[in-house]
Amino acid sequence: MKRMSNLDSITVQVIQNYLLSAANEMERNLMRTSYSTIIYEIRDFGLGIYDDKCRMLAESPGLAVFTRGNDYGLQKAVEFAGVENLKPGDLLLTSYPYWSSAHPLDVLAVSPIFYKDELLGYTAIKQHWLDMGQKDAGYILDSIDVFQEGLLLPAVKIYK
Repeated sequence: MKRMSNLDSITVQVIQNYLLSAANEMERNLMRTSYSTIIYEIRDFGLGIYDDKCRMLAESPGLAVFTRGNDYGLQKAVEFAGVENLKPGDLLLTSYPYWSSAHPLDVLAVSPIFYKDELLGYTAIKQHWLDMGQKDAGYILDSIDVFQEGLLLPAVKIYK
């Protein structure tokens, strides 16, 4: 991606506010269309827009552990899937807690952003899912190992 070094402060603010507005619009659409009460009532999610190096550009207000913690999980998911294998419209999911969160129920979804076949960045959302095949429905408080907590997805391309 080309870098512009001669941007004035007004242009920077316009771009920053545009990205923040886009992240907030993503949040509103998620909450409006979600069937899960844990999303639209508890707001157990965090989402953002990232550059091609997996650095955050904008985020919507959300759980800090989800929004600021997405950088590392996003980077690991892209490395695992291979940036060269990503195409427009792809969607990756990872629930691997050592990359993305404290437990497998916090699933990170990643989608690359392309313009004219050039990777510009990513959108990512981490949200709590109520059922990932764990031993008990909902939250798991008495697990004795990570395998009882749900399906461990490293970085699976679920849509292309």
